[in-house]
Amino acid sequence: MSLVDVLKSAGLAVIGPVSNTHEALAKIEHYGPDFAILDINLGKETSERVAVRLDELAIPFICLSAYSSSQLPAACQQAPFLQKPVDETAILSAIKRAIE
Repeated sequence: MSLVDVLKSAGLAVIGPVSNTHEALAKIEHYGPDFAILDINLGKETSERVAVRLDELAIPFICLSAYSSSQLPAACQQAPFLQKPVDETAILSAIKRAIE
């Protein structure tokens, strides 16, 4: 099951996924989400700029990556981190903890 399917099955509204920081930042400004999930590696860029903006807006987020937590950009160091692959129980538990 895809991450989007897991989130929708849990009753969450999903406004992504997006594949670059420009699109992510535009969605944040347009929708004002309550929460975000960031994949650190976006191909030619990282989601660090998105993490900075989420922090500025006090929107909680978690970071996902196939890399280790020691390789996270500085703006993501304090966010909850899950290493891929992630099972649905772990992602839903991390979301619950981050928004409480």
